[in-house]
Amino acid sequence: MFIIPGVLGAWMGWLVLKALTGGAVTARSVTYRRVEEPLWFWLATSIYAFLFLFLTGAAVLWFWRGVFPRPY
Repeated sequence: MFIIPGVLGAWMGWLVLKALTGGAVTARSVTYRRVEEPLWFWLATSIYAFLFLFLTGAAVLWFWRGVFPRPY
């Protein structure tokens, strides 16, 4: 249930970081442009974004469905 939003979020986070670090954001340039950063940097960033979105989505759904007690 969280896999697709997590993968999309990791990909969007990668594109945002690519834009912030001076890389282009178009699909062609991202696909064919030489990446200066090491592979571990992009893998760690993607894993972090996936886990962040997965855990955030799980927490929101838990609160929404009333699994946790209401905060009042």
